[in-house]
Amino acid sequence: MDFAKAIGRGEHTVIKIEKGERKLTQDEFTAARKFMRVEHIPMLEDELARYRGNLYVFRERIKEEVLGEARKLRSYLASITEFPFEPELTMFYKIIDARLLLKEQELDKARDNLKLVESFLDKTTNEIRYHYYYGMGSLNVAMRNHKEGLQFYLLACEIEKNILEIEPSLRFNIALCYSRFGMYFLSATYLERIYHDFSHDITSTTGMMIDTNLGMSYSKIGHYKKAKELLCDALKRAEYLNNKLRIGYALHNLGCLSYIARDYENALNYLDQATNYFVQGDNAYLENIYYKILCLIAVRASKCKLELNHAMSLAEGDEHFSLLFNSLSHLILKEKESMQFIEDETTPYLLSRHQYFEALIFYEYLEDFYAKNKTKTSEIKASIGDIRMRMMREEINP
Repeated sequence: MDFAKAIGRGEHTVIKIEKGERKLTQDEFTAARKFMRVEHIPMLEDELARYRGNLYVFRERIKEEVLGEARKLRSYLASITEFPFEPELTMFYKIIDARLLLKEQELDKARDNLKLVESFLDKTTNEIRYHYYYGMGSLNVAMRNHKEGLQFYLLACEIEKNILEIEPSLRFNIALCYSRFGMYFLSATYLERIYHDFSHDITSTTGMMIDTNLGMSYSKIGHYKKAKELLCDALKRAEYLNNKLRIGYALHNLGCLSYIARDYENALNYLDQATNYFVQGDNAYLENIYYKILCLIAVRASKCKLELNHAMSLAEGDEHFSLLFNSLSHLILKEKESMQFIEDETTPYLLSRHQYFEALIFYEYLEDFYAKNKTKTSEIKASIGDIRMRMMREEINP
């Protein structure tokens, strides 16, 4: 018998081992694993504990976006899928690997990984369920199904208290989803819970992202002083890390904050600086010009035309920015037909995209126009009140 030969024992001894009358020695066990080509698969208690520890390292490397190291760990950890006796570890590996697949934009493969776990959910641990819901949240967000993504993240949050480790990234992702739906109060609430974990480390990319998003949420709910402190911290971190794109975003966000606070000259200064860090014509560049023109409308409307023509030529073919720049051209005119376009086209479009704060900017112009003409004032005020209530609600309407 080949097996008996591989472990250096006779067939009679192998029969005893199979009957449970005799245990394998360490040397025999090592030889048996080599014979069965499973020496690289964790089987003993210390090996399984080490494997589980490496799964957490694998997850951390993915979160830190050290993807080269993550891929090396993947090649080692994938061995668990060849071993049918550790379903929990296999599921855990599949879920964490789905996170790496999402980073690699392999959405179908990530979905397949999570689908394998789905049928075992009612038989597994809270920890596995937590990571499954987290993975499904991230998959749906990557597929732009933000509502479904948020629902999965909230399911993960419900069972989070039952596991040993709390992930700040879960709260961060929930905050981003709420921000996506224009619910800045809730977004700020979730970001506030993790802010202090990252507030003192200037080298932290996560801290920079928290500063940015919490600062912008504060700016949209009227906490301008807190917002400026956070956005200035985000700029310092970006400069320390020499992250050019993030420097541009920080300057842009400070410009937006200054516009919201009606400090238009400072806003123009920040927005002009930010332009140097963006690629002409990309979304960040176009949004930067959009806020710059809003500032010009407020203080130097007569000088908007050249900037607006340039913006409209860059946005040609882009439905979103074409509509926004067209709307700005109507704001400059301030005629009845122009205000009707804002009311009939611009604000419904922004509301349909949950861009409540952006819609409020146009409603302020509508309110001012109709107040001067002494018409529709109660109707416009009611619409503004409705938008503010949407920003403060606790759940997403069906």
